[in-house]
Amino acid sequence: NGTGMLYATPFGKLNMDKNNDIGPSRTLTKIKKEKKLKCGVVVPDDFEGNLSESDKLVGMSIDYCHALAAAIFIGDFKKVDFFKFSGSDDSFLDALANESIDVLVGGRINRK
Repeated sequence: NGTGMLYATPFGKLNMDKNNDIGPSRTLTKIKKEKKLKCGVVVPDDFEGNLSESDKLVGMSIDYCHALAAAIFIGDFKKVDFFKFSGSDDSFLDALANESIDVLVGGRINRK
């Protein structure tokens, strides 16, 4: 007897007092300053396409990056650069850690 509705699960402390206000995100500030969202995309190992031709890319991961860019840059969904990562390794973790990408879509950690 599902309702067909999606429910968001809240994270963090929702009842913050006014004196404990959170400032702007360092990552969001950096993205706005650079005027582009750097989006890492995990693709299958046999992918032979070119991520710089983002108009030819399709899928939820690409749509997510475009939607995020539109939210950050007030409707401009084209302000995103895509970076390809292999699905067979965890190199995207280094890219996130050294901030060469701002966000990652489609990734999962390979446990060996």
